[in-house]
Amino acid sequence: MKNTALFVLTDQFADWEFAPLASAVNQFSNWTVQTVSVDKSPVKSIGGLSVAPDRAVGETDLDGCAGLFLIGGKSWRAPAADKIGPLVETAVEKNIVVGAICDATTFLARLGVLNTVAHTGNMPSDLKLFPNYTGEKHYQPLPAVRDGKIVTANGCAPLEFARESIVALGLLNESDAGRWYNAFKFGLYESTADALWWFERIKTV
Repeated sequence: MKNTALFVLTDQFADWEFAPLASAVNQFSNWTVQTVSVDKSPVKSIGGLSVAPDRAVGETDLDGCAGLFLIGGKSWRAPAADKIGPLVETAVEKNIVVGAICDATTFLARLGVLNTVAHTGNMPSDLKLFPNYTGEKHYQPLPAVRDGKIVTANGCAPLEFARESIVALGLLNESDAGRWYNAFKFGLYESTADALWWFERIKTV
């Protein structure tokens, strides 16, 4: 049975935050990627990409799910996002990896998920808008932060988000995840050895 990584996509989701992590996970033969939306209706990205989600939140259980990732965008503060809350809370209770990037971090703040773990986001003031958020002392001004099973990142750090999530999922250790990051951050000319290592590695995973 394959491990599943679920990606929650809302309308006007950020394409660039989804692709690096999803494509890395999906290249491992014992893993699969599935998308989830509020009601399974197609969602359109900020870049105009239409996605027909695999599941609706209401029909999603977490059996076999190893990671739940909330992709940022323009709809996390809309009322429709409320329906996603129970799924996130269940994932936290089950000690499943939960990741959030960009404005999706505000959703975790709203649920109180970030109160006791090191985390980041677009800016502290965004998180402090929500009464349930009391985790200001744990905020770190970094591109991405991993604390156990919780991964957060700002919206300009999709590669850093992917790197930390890959480690949290146990797909790669920190050293190898760093090499993956170097390959895509710096490219074939500046990080030749790491890029060639990754392209060889995916032939065997």
